[in-house]
Formats: sequence, structure tokens, C-alpha cells
Amino acid sequence: MSPILHGVIPAVPTPLSADGQPDTAKLVAFIGDLFDAGCHGVNLLGTTGEATSFDRATRLQVMEAVAVAGFAPRMMVGTGATALADAVALTGAADVMGYAGALLLPPFYYTNIGDQALAQYVEKLADLASIKDTRLYLYNIPQLTGLQYSLDVVERLTRNLGGLLAGIKDSSGDLPYAEAIAANFSALAVFPSDEATLRDASQKKFAGCISASVNVFPHLACSTYQSGARTPADVYGVMVNVRKVLTNAPLVPAVKAALAWRRGDESWATMKQPLLPLNLEQRAQLHSGLANVQID
Repeated sequence: MSPILHGVIPAVPTPLSADGQPDTAKLVAFIGDLFDAGCHGVNLLGTTGEATSFDRATRLQVMEAVAVAGFAPRMMVGTGATALADAVALTGAADVMGYAGALLLPPFYYTNIGDQALAQYVEKLADLASIKDTRLYLYNIPQLTGLQYSLDVVERLTRNLGGLLAGIKDSSGDLPYAEAIAANFSALAVFPSDEATLRDASQKKFAGCISASVNVFPHLACSTYQSGARTPADVYGVMVNVRKVLTNAPLVPAVKAALAWRRGDESWATMKQPLLPLNLEQRAQLHSGLANVQID
């Protein structure tokens, strides 16, 4: 099967054309820039990528464009969906296209289904997708999905899926939860969503991070991951301050607005409905905050 991913993995935004459709050429170029900056992988079509706002056909088109560019073996792609058939189709396609990992949101409409139903959903998906090489990663983001991959669910899936289940992306912000997963399931790669955890990643047995804010200044996170506890305080402080600036506004629009500013390309700020771009006041505060952080 595909190698288990690790390290600094930006959750890449999806650039859009004027009609709201993904600009795959711009996306592929940006993914190349992230790898050139030292990132170890890229997470395509996650929350930052606005995946749940695209239909299945559009998601498959984006996946295909990135795979054709040759990046899939170093990437994970979001394949979760509320309808099992959609999740199966997307996960199976990820395997055929050669993606290293498929990132699974839980079925996020019926929020009171319980652990047994959630575990059975993932097991059924794995069975129907007939995966050969792509590994599965659970996506824990209960503040948006209303569901959590509890330790009991993770234990059952680890036991029943074996090496097919490679890890978990934890975007809950609950660090003790991520630490408990890492401590109890040593075979799983655990990725918190905040690059501030990279300095202590080795001590806490984290595999790295999968973060939206890393897109803006990826070299800071890559340097911290490499240096770990030896990361200079000034480098670590700048990285943390950049994330604070971005999270002072709605994070996904903030990341896209920051990229529009950094790359001199206003189209990066375009959002897919229902999300809205930052307003003028928010953007001014964002630009001021980033300009005041001594990056280089």
C-alpha cells in the first residue's frame, strides 16, 4: 500500500474562476509551489478546499487534474460525503488515481447516529471502495460535522481495517484528544490542525500537522517540523503570530485573502457559496496584521 504520510501538510484552498468553478491550472501550480517550499504532502479538497460545496463530478475533475500533474502519490484527498455511494465513488477514484491517502469526513447530517453506526459506515465504505493502495485517514472535525471519531470507534476501525487505516486528522482543537489517539494507537499517524504543535510533535508522538494557515508561509512550519524542540523562539513566535492573524477572521476566507495579497492575484479571494469572502474591513485588518509580522 501507499506509504503513510507525515510532516507538514497544507490543507490547500481551491482557486476559483469567475464562474465559481475550480481553476485547476492555478491549483496545480500552487501545489507545486508548496512542495518546492519543503512541504511533505498536501491535503486536497478538505474544509479549506471547500470540498463539500462541490458536486461529485467537480471533485473528481479536480482530483484528476492534480493526479495527471503527478502529485497524487504524495497527497491525501478528501473523499467523505453524507451519501455513502458518493464517498465510495470518490474513495475508489482516489485509489485508481494513485493518491496516497483518502481523508474521510463522517456522514455529517445525522449527528446522533452513535459510535456503532459511524464505525459501520466507515467499514462499509472501505469494503465497497475495493481499495488496493490508497490508505484511509479519519477526519475529526466535530464542530462542523456534529460527530466525533471517539477512541472506541478508532479502536474498532484499527482492529477491523488493519493497515488500511493509516491515521487521523484532528481539527477539533482538543489537544488532549489528539494526544490520547497518538498514545493509544501507535500505528496511526496523528495530525493536529495547528502548526504550533510541531515544536513538540516528537514528544507527543504526532506525525506532523495538516493546517490551512500553513499555505500562506509554509517555510515557517517546515523549519519548525525539522527543528522540533530546537526551533528558535523567534521563528516559532512568528509562525504562531501568523496563525493568530489568520484565525482572527473566518479562517478559509482569510487564507484565500492572504494568498490573493501575497501572490498579487485577486482571484484567489473568490469563495464558493455558501462561504463569503472577507469584507473590506476584515481584509484591511488581515493585511495590516500580516505586514506587521516580521516573516523573513
